[in-house]
Amino acid sequence: MPRYAVLLALMLTAIGAAAQPRDRAATLPANKVGVGESRSALVIGNSAYSHGALRNPINDARAMAKALTAAGFEVRLLEDATLVGMQRAVRQWGNALTKGSVGLFYYAGHGMQVKGRNYLVPVNAEIEVEDEVEFNSLDVNQVLAKMDSAKNPLNIIILDACRNNPFARSFRVSATGLAQMDAPTGSFIAFATAPGSTAADGASGENGIYTHHLLRELPVAGTPIEQVFKRVRNSVIADTRGQQVPWESSSLRGEFAFVPGSSSAPTVTVAEMERVIQAALEKQRTMLEAQGIKAAASKPATQLASAAPLEAAAAMRGSLPSKGDTWTYKLTEPKRRSGPKQRSFNVKVEAASPWAILEQFTIEGEPPDGWVHAPGAYLVSTGVSILSPYLVAFQDLSPGRSLGRIEVLDPACTRLHVFCNVEGSVVGRETLNLPSGRFDTIKVTAQQTWQPGTSSGFGSIGIGAREITVWYAPSAKRAVKITSRLLVANRGAPVESDFDLELVDYELK
Repeated sequence: MPRYAVLLALMLTAIGAAAQPRDRAATLPANKVGVGESRSALVIGNSAYSHGALRNPINDARAMAKALTAAGFEVRLLEDATLVGMQRAVRQWGNALTKGSVGLFYYAGHGMQVKGRNYLVPVNAEIEVEDEVEFNSLDVNQVLAKMDSAKNPLNIIILDACRNNPFARSFRVSATGLAQMDAPTGSFIAFATAPGSTAADGASGENGIYTHHLLRELPVAGTPIEQVFKRVRNSVIADTRGQQVPWESSSLRGEFAFVPGSSSAPTVTVAEMERVIQAALEKQRTMLEAQGIKAAASKPATQLASAAPLEAAAAMRGSLPSKGDTWTYKLTEPKRRSGPKQRSFNVKVEAASPWAILEQFTIEGEPPDGWVHAPGAYLVSTGVSILSPYLVAFQDLSPGRSLGRIEVLDPACTRLHVFCNVEGSVVGRETLNLPSGRFDTIKVTAQQTWQPGTSSGFGSIGIGAREITVWYAPSAKRAVKITSRLLVANRGAPVESDFDLELVDYELK
């Protein structure tokens, strides 16, 4: 190739690299929410790395900037930042902090620790060996130093920066994740995961797992900052099945809430929800026993509490739904006795405790009904005969685990004097793309068999079997898809055997 052609190619490459938008900065004015003190935030999101590009940090940063402006912060937003851009932004933001203000620094992107110090990696970093990290990345101590110089009473640092080492092919750092940091007096430091561990960038949705849950909890009025991050931690633990455990270091001396005041919704105490659930359980138990069913899921909440291990319940609590959570499904019944049918199936949580979930559900064209779901795997008829939809909230669904014999709470079996048996197992993890989003799910299958009882006298029901497949999504806190397929039936079936339930929309409070 002629020399001029080589030079031209190099020039075009350089021009293309220079044209990539970096250090995109914006200032978002604070919304007036009556917070009292001045609030200032610097938000940085780095995605377009030359090495190890990430999908979610830009979305995380934009969403956090929006949430913080709504909470009364003036926000400086910086996207795909170079080292010079990050240093300049920290300097300008730090110099603007005043003694009576609240300062907040949020970062999403690559981060790593070297010799006990934490570094945030700019998008244009070129690092070949570990000893170059400190000269090509932003030391978190620079952020702390600026906050300290301001002498303001409260500073917050949020680091969703514990993702994998983007230079792993070139070198290995001596330690993974970020290093533990002690919060200086009057400060609060939050990490997406524990010291020395890495965090997930997020397999579904527009945000990383940690920031996704932070965005849900931050706007809740009147919630102390410690409680906000405790709730985030519980939800992340549940979503990642314990693989990611957020961590905080605090030396706060006063009280702080992102959104002041109290919740506009009336407060419902745990005791009140327990009473509502208790009453519904009593009604449900009476109904089941009238049909010859006596099962653990119909026991009062006080008995349910003693039946579940306390440590297991505490570990799974972050995956429990909340009052007001809703899910909308498309119910398709291709072989319904009265002809093919497609309807909506709507579910709303009326009350929730660590031992039971009271829901109201409505199938299009039918009157509303309710059910109390409790720990354990069981088959229940709620318009259609399905496996317990909140199993992911109460139980560790490890791949390959057998669920053994499953309780049958379907009145169709007793009403028709049919012996029903159900056994299930956890297949493993599977990613689903549904109208409501992309979900990392846990797939469970159950096989139901039936045969007529000796005194049934019903010749229309013979021996048969069907398979139920359920996909549970921790992020949706419920089953997102359920299918039922008839395997064999020589005469009839006690249930509507062929149907699909597919989540089309949901909202978690």
